Amino acid sequence: MAEPTTTPNPTAAPNPLMEALAQAKVAGATNHKVAEIELFRIEIAGTAFAVEAGLVQEVVRTPPITPLPGAPPFLVGVASHRGDVVAIVDLARLLGRGETQVRERSRLAVARSEGMIVGLLADEVLGLVKLPSASVQPPPLGTEDKEFISGVATVPETIHLLDLRRALATARERASARR
Repeated sequence: MAEPTTTPNPTAAPNPLMEALAQAKVAGATNHKVAEIELFRIEIAGTAFAVEAGLVQEVVRTPPITPLPGAPPFLVGVASHRGDVVAIVDLARLLGRGETQVRERSRLAVARSEGMIVGLLADEVLGLVKLPSASVQPPPLGTEDKEFISGVATVPETIHLLDLRRALATARERASARR
């Protein structure tokens, strides 16, 4: 046998409990905005990394790269991009994770930081992702390339947040020191 259902009586006196619940739902709905960060994901040596999305201007096919004799290993050369000469940085070499092999389907993430425009060479460009800010944790102790990692997120996979500004500043210092 079905249980009888009750419908609210519009002429009945307001129930303080029902009013409080209605107001709580409305207040909770308006204050429930979760802070998010937008990241640009790349893969380096089988590990997912991400940089602030605002630093990456575009993704292009890897153009012909002109090697620079005497440059540090992570600076694989320069390439022409929209009329500018752009330094090409192999992130795998900079992070001490081997070397990126340029292939037919390779892509270059063109990034701007601290007045520099660089082409970031990575194994694969994975695209954009938005994550709740709360999902970012400090890097675990003993993390490889800790010098450039500002945090780690595990939503849905583990992503190492690369401090691109620090990495490029360090790359600039290392390149200048070799002269």
